Amino acid sequence: MEIYDKIKYRNPNLIVSRIDDSFFTVTNPFINNGIKVINSAQKTVLDLINGKETTRSIAKKLGYSENDVSILMDILEEKQFVSDDNSFNEQHWKKQTSTLNFWIQTTNDCNLRCSYCYIHTLGKKDFIKDVDIDRFINKVVETAKKRNLKLVQLRFAGGEPFLKISLWESKIPLLKQRLQDIDCKLNIVILTNLVALNEHLMDLIKSNSITIAVSIDGIGKYHDGTRHFKDGKGCFDIIEKNIDRLIYNGTNPVLMTVVSNSNLDGIEEFTRYIIEKNLKNRYSFVSGEDIDMQKLITKMRVCYEIFEDAIEKGYKFSSLHKLCDLKFDKLSFQTCSSGYDGGALYTDGSIYFCQRHFGITQPLGSVYEKDDLLTIIQRKTFYGEISADCKSCRYKFICTSGCPVERINRKDPHCAAYKVLIPIILRLRGKERLIKIEQIINE
Repeated sequence: MEIYDKIKYRNPNLIVSRIDDSFFTVTNPFINNGIKVINSAQKTVLDLINGKETTRSIAKKLGYSENDVSILMDILEEKQFVSDDNSFNEQHWKKQTSTLNFWIQTTNDCNLRCSYCYIHTLGKKDFIKDVDIDRFINKVVETAKKRNLKLVQLRFAGGEPFLKISLWESKIPLLKQRLQDIDCKLNIVILTNLVALNEHLMDLIKSNSITIAVSIDGIGKYHDGTRHFKDGKGCFDIIEKNIDRLIYNGTNPVLMTVVSNSNLDGIEEFTRYIIEKNLKNRYSFVSGEDIDMQKLITKMRVCYEIFEDAIEKGYKFSSLHKLCDLKFDKLSFQTCSSGYDGGALYTDGSIYFCQRHFGITQPLGSVYEKDDLLTIIQRKTFYGEISADCKSCRYKFICTSGCPVERINRKDPHCAAYKVLIPIILRLRGKERLIKIEQIINE
């Protein structure tokens, strides 16, 4: 049989979005980097692939040469948009990892009171002790050496980590060197409300190349309505000045925003704000509170229209913006790394599956036992505990059914919003690619 006579099958999970009159974004959501921009002529070929037509018959119907259609088929097969045998690959769970991720509960104390905080032990004055820090560091190095890890990522949080980060100040460089000696990299992130930033902390950040993730929920009253001091006084003015301070000192923070009913009316203005700042940003939907789903979808649609306008002016959307824990760059089976290569260290040296479990469940183990950290955190997993709807959904490796702890009936409570917004985001990522291609052609 000639190659032109082979029947072609179309991947039933493709997501196709129109960019403009001439171009489309096509995504295979079952493989990494499964996105491609095609033109309208190529789209007409794709539309005729139905498990009955051959390369020859499609070429004849459209008046194209068989060779040109065959070349296009090869291109489409690279992303598994089409196949000769109606078989298409999808992701498989990999048990081996080269990474270790840990949430560090530096302290339960905090200088703010946020309406939706999910840390159940918040408000206590306890903090992780020096002896527990040393034991944890030894455990990290031991695990990295035993498992041949290449990357350790620590997220210092709380409470407010800046209140007690000084306890780690002399230990971070030592840990970095010990890991470097065994060919393992250390990444540090501090999750902070940024109220307590000072010159000493600035020096600590710069000298250790620490990433700063700032909790900010909007401009002015929209931030102050959910994040404020214990007496109810807002803190936006302080945080805005400290963001600019970080930028001035060469540290571009990541802006982390929880979208809720309280700040939905300000989210469009805030979207323009983060675009103007040109900083990495993440919008996540509030957990543990009801949210007006239709209003959320409507407001987010407008936000992505604002992002689209920014893309046309050079905004790096794919590298700067993130929605919740959706996986666009690297597909996954689970929202986070908990129970796989991630866990959470509590202030007493105990180890949990997730920081959301602090104070309400028993820990998985402790830094004082003999097992390595990966063995301890893999004692519990939520992998596979998703609904039948999720298992058959084309977005399952992008959405991963949301946070396992927050699922309702084994699916993400914001599923309806994701089904609207995922295709929009894929379209914008395709448009960004198209603009890059056009720039290269015009150079």
